[in-house]
Amino acid sequence: MSAFQKAKIAALNNRTNARGAARSETWKRIWDNKYRAAEGPVHKLDGFDLLTEAEWRRLVERFCRIMAPISGSDILEVGCGAGAFLGNIKGAKSLSGIDYSSSAVELAKANLTGDFVRAEAAAIPFPAKSFDIVFSFGVFFYFDSTAYAKRVLREMVRVARPGGRIFIFDINDARKKAIYEKVRSAEQRDAVKKTAQKTSHLFFTRKFFRDAARTLNVKARIADEAGLGVSFHAGAQYRFLVEYGLRK
Repeated sequence: MSAFQKAKIAALNNRTNARGAARSETWKRIWDNKYRAAEGPVHKLDGFDLLTEAEWRRLVERFCRIMAPISGSDILEVGCGAGAFLGNIKGAKSLSGIDYSSSAVELAKANLTGDFVRAEAAAIPFPAKSFDIVFSFGVFFYFDSTAYAKRVLREMVRVARPGGRIFIFDINDARKKAIYEKVRSAEQRDAVKKTAQKTSHLFFTRKFFRDAARTLNVKARIADEAGLGVSFHAGAQYRFLVEYGLRK
């Protein structure tokens, strides 16, 4: 590879990283402002504005069945927001969460009993092998890059116990961008938009998570969310989920 080609690739990477960092900072400001306002039900604060409370409970119950067994488990949510998901988990031994919004963390502390900390997803402030289940829901598409997502996955594996399980839910599918655009353009989103700013979401391939699983030495299962029977959650049409199992 010539020096010119290397310089061109480096410049492209720099522009990509700058766009990703700008996206991340934009979302951080948006979410912090929303949590400061603290208006409405907790699940709407956490971004699920188009769902009723009953639909939200049904959605969490469906994903909890995927995470089962939960009873007696120490559970960590990465990107817990104000605690809308954790607040609907039943039977856990302990609940913990991290979020990059200090306002969200304060709301989670007020809403739930557990250990909630303001932190970046790529720097989880808990010791290794602390949790039986580590999960995120609707968080990865806010990350600034796939490189950052890899760091998050390493951290999620680090804090999970041997034999523990990791779940990443609501991942934007790179194969379904056309469906994403069609569904979101048809939704009544103007009334619930978090900002007037132009924003974007990150998309992932399944290969990304399979490759990461090999690197992290974990077992992987990947499934479309479209087949989960949650048609009231429009995002399920263009998202998938990942489960990692740690070896004992």
